[in-house]
Amino acid sequence: MGLSRQSFYNAFGGKREVFLAALERYAAERTDAQIALLSDAPAPLQGLRELLQAVAAHAPDRRKLGCMSVATASAFGDEDADVSAILRHHGMRLQKAMQASLSRARDQGQLQGDTDLPLAAQFLRTSQHGISLAARTGATPAQLRGMAELALRAVGAA
Repeated sequence: MGLSRQSFYNAFGGKREVFLAALERYAAERTDAQIALLSDAPAPLQGLRELLQAVAAHAPDRRKLGCMSVATASAFGDEDADVSAILRHHGMRLQKAMQASLSRARDQGQLQGDTDLPLAAQFLRTSQHGISLAARTGATPAQLRGMAELALRAVGAA
């Protein structure tokens, strides 16, 4: 970029501030796009399926990159309050949107009536993270799609 170290720090603060800003931007943009995918889907289960299977459609080099939020959560756990706050905020936004999709699916008879919606949404979000990690470590698109289908069946999707 042609910036000296001092120019970089003057413009952006330290490395930590740059990382937190990049994580916030990534998580916000990705979450917004995922919520839009769920909201715009013609059917709630279709939106959830597309969300869970999205990584399978990526080119192999893109799948290997994984997800910055998942990688950050894996690296930091809950050891950094600022990182945790960013990930928790955007994770809960997505989880609430997933829960709303599950509720609509239940109302339409596409989900078992006794499904614990908050727990099912949390399970699907966790499954999405696992699918992202599997993609990064070389799972095939067919395997990734299969994992997504299994997760939907596990929460009672018809």
